[in-house]
Amino acid sequence: MVEISSTGGGRYGHVSRGVLRGSNGISTDVAIKTAIDFRYEDIIENEAKIMSHLNNKNIMKILGLHNSKPEIIMELMELGNLYAAVEVKILIKKFIKLVLS
Repeated sequence: MVEISSTGGGRYGHVSRGVLRGSNGISTDVAIKTAIDFRYEDIIENEAKIMSHLNNKNIMKILGLHNSKPEIIMELMELGNLYAAVEVKILIKKFIKLVLS
């Protein structure tokens, strides 16, 4: 796995974009979530355990857990995080309302 760039973070973890190279030679873009501090490593591990039991087309899939750090390897959301998408939609609605009034 190769880390490419930082994409953001949250309360407990930092998220980076990376590439996972499979044994079959196929490369997959992934998100890599790492605890920002050793105090949050348990939270990241628990998140990985919970995510591993979820199977829904609307929820990112966990691809693996790197235990030595710990890191969660998961699907990359190409369009960014859900919060940002909702925020943009709200701003567009406000802009349209302002222009039409």
